[in-house]
Amino acid sequence: MAKETIDVIRAAEKEAEELIRSAVYESERIITNAKSLANEIYEKMISDALKEAEDRIKESEEKGRLIINEALKEAETEIKTLQNKAKAKEEEIIELILSEIV
Repeated sequence: MAKETIDVIRAAEKEAEELIRSAVYESERIITNAKSLANEIYEKMISDALKEAEDRIKESEEKGRLIINEALKEAETEIKTLQNKAKAKEEEIIELILSEIV
């Protein structure tokens, strides 16, 4: 009877050790998977942030081009206006000079 009790205790200890090994293995597997998942999430976040930054840069560049183009159009209009005024003044001066000569 004592031998049976000792055998039962040893079997229980062996089963407990196996459960502990299994729990350690499972916890290591869970930790490895969690690290892998965390790394994937981190990489995705970095990728998304870089994409958003690139999109914002492109958007800013486009806005800059539009502003520059608008400024160029305004400058061209102003130049034409000034050229027309200068041409009119030139004609006035020529007429004035001719009237003084005659």
